[in-house]
Amino acid sequence: MNTKMNGKLIDYIELNPMWTQSGNPERISSGNGCALTLSATHHGDHDQFWIVLVKEGVEVARYNPRGVEHIRWTL
Repeated sequence: MNTKMNGKLIDYIELNPMWTQSGNPERISSGNGCALTLSATHHGDHDQFWIVLVKEGVEVARYNPRGVEHIRWTL
């Protein structure tokens, strides 16, 4: 990933079980008024990456990419 990918749409992500509250794998998907996008920004001396879940125009969650096992990008 790089900062040029900022705003790129994601179909779904699969979270590593170690990063979920239940300890089970979890899939987060776009659809039904929700959209997943990559936030890739540069902050002076480092880049910062988040996967952002937006519902009806409001950010409702952020996921650290380190906890993601799989990303399916929207084509």
